[in-house]
Amino acid sequence: MVTKKTILVVFCILLLVMLGCSKVWRTELDMQRKPYLGTDLRLDGYYYSTPIKKEEMTIFLFYRNGISIFFFAGGNNDEDVLKSIENRILLNEKVLSTIGREPHSIGVFQINGKYIEVENFIGRGFRHTYKAYGEIINDSTIIINDLSGIDGKREAWNIKYKFKKFSPKPDSTSVYIP
Repeated sequence: MVTKKTILVVFCILLLVMLGCSKVWRTELDMQRKPYLGTDLRLDGYYYSTPIKKEEMTIFLFYRNGISIFFFAGGNNDEDVLKSIENRILLNEKVLSTIGREPHSIGVFQINGKYIEVENFIGRGFRHTYKAYGEIINDSTIIINDLSGIDGKREAWNIKYKFKKFSPKPDSTSVYIP
């Protein structure tokens, strides 16, 4: 005969499994969206990083409405790889539609003097955000000095980003950014 204690234990285990397997997303950022009215950044394209690790780079897109998009893109920063990133990510309707309907890669940015702070949702299924802190060197160069990710720990990054003109930029509309 099954005891009440056994039923309770089984129920608790099932509850934990269901919660662990569900799509629990963080739906709010710590930073607030504020329109960007400055001229320190170019908004008619994207910023791409120097390689972070072997064959890995990231890109940032910034919008006048204070929205940012951040992707880990793979590859190095030669012209063919940038074209590949544009085709695989920036012109890929499946990827772009995910940004609009899920908390995925989209976020906000703010400029304070020559400093930039960015917060973006981490990809699908995560409850965390990336926060990047950096310095604007000129309108086509940014250095991201620190990045905090899934564990929330701020680590030195010191990655240079260069600007590349690109059109059409993805839509910055998302149900997760008011």
